[in-house]
Amino acid sequence: MTTDDQLPGQLELYPDLPPPSARTGPSHPGQVEATAYGPPRPQGSMDAQRITGGPRAGQLAVFHQNHTTLLPWRDSVIYALRAAHNGDPMTGPVGVLVVFTMKRPVSLPKRRHSYPAKKPDLDKLLRGVLDAATYAGVWRDDSQVVEATCRKHYTADGLPHVLNTPGAFIRVWPMPVVS
Repeated sequence: MTTDDQLPGQLELYPDLPPPSARTGPSHPGQVEATAYGPPRPQGSMDAQRITGGPRAGQLAVFHQNHTTLLPWRDSVIYALRAAHNGDPMTGPVGVLVVFTMKRPVSLPKRRHSYPAKKPDLDKLLRGVLDAATYAGVWRDDSQVVEATCRKHYTADGLPHVLNTPGAFIRVWPMPVVS
């Protein structure tokens, strides 16, 4: 049995973990919720290439291997997070929930629930969202993330936070002070 704030399996994996709404509440002033649209892209390795001409000839240019697809996705995440968070960057530890919605293959029956257990890797998808949140000013650095829950689903799975189109639901909250 799950609530709207929990994903299937969360109760079984972490029975003592209350849902995010119990930790922060839907009206918590520090909580940020955003939805970014577009096909989620992984943030993978970096490449370096020596510049051959112009005033920077001989210098190294460093870029993401998949920068042509990563940058538009990251811009979409930054735009969504900036629209949802207009305050100062969060300080202190934060928690993150990210639900990625991937395009459902035509060959997969709509009535059959299946997870996208294939590339892109979930950790690389999360890396792109965390870096985008830093650029968006949600927090000062992604090292502040002390709790992260993320999942991949296909479109139209009918589960909480799963979109009808490719994208990602993102929730960020300040972690409670433990005394």
